[in-house]
Amino acid sequence: MLFLAVFCGFLAENQREHMVEHRKEKQYLFSLVSDLKFDTSQFNLRARQFEEKFPFFDSLFNLLDDPKKFNNKLPFRFWKQTELISSTYIPAEPTLQQLKYSGNFRLLLNKRVLDSILVYDSHINGNYLGQTNYVLEFYKRQLQVREKYFDNTNFNRYLNDRYQGRISHSDDYDLTLLVTENAQLKELYNQYVNIKATNLVYIDQLKARKDEAGRLLTLIQKEYHLK
Repeated sequence: MLFLAVFCGFLAENQREHMVEHRKEKQYLFSLVSDLKFDTSQFNLRARQFEEKFPFFDSLFNLLDDPKKFNNKLPFRFWKQTELISSTYIPAEPTLQQLKYSGNFRLLLNKRVLDSILVYDSHINGNYLGQTNYVLEFYKRQLQVREKYFDNTNFNRYLNDRYQGRISHSDDYDLTLLVTENAQLKELYNQYVNIKATNLVYIDQLKARKDEAGRLLTLIQKEYHLK
């Protein structure tokens, strides 16, 4: 009888622990679903913002092909829209970080879901993070380009006006080209082409990660019957 009582107690305790772990699993997944919904919205937003830059790059190339047509000036809307006005996005991954550092990946009993989560995390911290850093590096180079090839007097005035909250789109913040030689203009042209190219690859990464986050979200909701 004593053995039976101990055994029953063991079963009850084991069942209780199982229920607690199952509840924790659901809590983690609810939180992960929320993270993924935010990720997909941000990936989509950033992709759209970076895509909106492309017409301005093309206008900038027209300027560099024939600077005299624009009085050797880069119009405000061209240089402003081709800068990093749209921030990059790196998922904070709060739920995944908790799962990693608490050792609680073991709570996720659905192997298909677990594998998909790990793949998503590896892509975010692999190719996607690498391309994000690459984009930021090229925009740092763009600042150096502006220092070298343009008179930044109007840019300084723009900064002052912005600080004082009086930016007007009718104001002349155009930047005057400091170079006129064809070789220098072609060098400048090529540097902006490279910036455009990094944007394009980054857009591809944003869309790929958005789709992947969406598939993972759908899988979790389906497998665990979550909304």
